[in-house]
Amino acid sequence: MLGIQKIKAVLFDVDRDFDAQEVDIEVTSNGIAIHPEGTGTKTETGGSPIWIEMKNGKLRVVVWGDINQEDPTHIIPIDLEGTKDVLYKEEENASS
Repeated sequence: MLGIQKIKAVLFDVDRDFDAQEVDIEVTSNGIAIHPEGTGTKTETGGSPIWIEMKNGKLRVVVWGDINQEDPTHIIPIDLEGTKDVLYKEEENASS
């Protein structure tokens, strides 16, 4: 059984035009909670507005983008079927 793992991270803007964002990440056997500093959800002050989980055998990302709305604003299914290692094709040498 996997215990709860907590990680503190600092994310830097890829364009470097904005300030860095501190983020708490909590990994459990049920999913991964992502909590950018200064954010929360309607049902939990300081709650994690981003959640990654498995549902029906597929990954999905659940986002609460509005602190005044109890239900998630986005549920994004992640289809990784095309990324399986067994589908990898070696590049053929053009000079052969």
